Amino acid sequence: MASFKQAVGKGLLICLIAGAVFMVLGRNHFLLGSGLGLLRWWVLGIGLLIYWRNKRLKGTRLRQWLLVAIALLLLEWGYTAIRSVKWGGGKVQTQIQAQPQTLSLMTYNLFFKNTYPQNIIQEIKANPADVLVLQELTPAWQSKLAATIFPLYPYRKTYPHKGTHGLAVLSKHPIQSCEYLKNSRGLPVTQICELRVKGQSLILIHSHLPSPAIAVENPDRFFSHLATN
Repeated sequence: MASFKQAVGKGLLICLIAGAVFMVLGRNHFLLGSGLGLLRWWVLGIGLLIYWRNKRLKGTRLRQWLLVAIALLLLEWGYTAIRSVKWGGGKVQTQIQAQPQTLSLMTYNLFFKNTYPQNIIQEIKANPADVLVLQELTPAWQSKLAATIFPLYPYRKTYPHKGTHGLAVLSKHPIQSCEYLKNSRGLPVTQICELRVKGQSLILIHSHLPSPAIAVENPDRFFSHLATN
C-alpha cells in the first residue's frame, strides 16, 4: 500500500511539474495562458510545499525538476510584472483629456443560404451604423444590397464570393486602403481596412473564420470536408 501511495504521489508530482512547464511555455496560447493566469499561484504554492516538506525527494532528479518548474513560474511572473510597469523616466507626465468620440459599428452574418433577405435588410436600415461589416456576402446578396443598403454608405470595400467567404466593409467615413488575408485555398478569411475618421486613422480588422457546418451536414464526407474547410 505504501508503495502504491508513493507511485500515485510521484505521478501527481510529475503532472504538476509538466503542467507548470507547459503553461509557462504556452502562455500566449488561449487555453494554456488562461490556465497560467488562474492556476499560477496554486501550482507555485503546492510546488513549494512539496519541495520543502517531502524529505524523500531530497537529492533526487524529480526534486530538481520541481525546482526548475518553480523557477519558471517565478520568472514568468517577474517578466509579466516588469512589462506591466509604466516607466516615466523621472519626468512629470501630463494627460490631455481628449474629447470623447463615438463610432457605431454593426456586424452582420448574412448567411449565404438565407431565403429571407428582406428581414435583414430592414433590420440594417432600421439601425444605421457608421460602419457596417458583413460576412458571407454572395453575388446574389451584393445585388440585393446595391439597391437598398449601399446608398447609405458612400465608401465600400466588398469581396463577394459564392459560399461563406464573402466579406464587406461599408462605411460613412473614407476607406483609405483594404487588404485581405487568405487561407491555403486562396479564399479570404480576414479583411483589414484603414478608415479615416474625423482626421484620425483607424484600422479595422474584420475576420470570418470557416465553420465546420458543411462537414456536419455531410457525415459521409465529414473528414474530407473538415480538412478542406
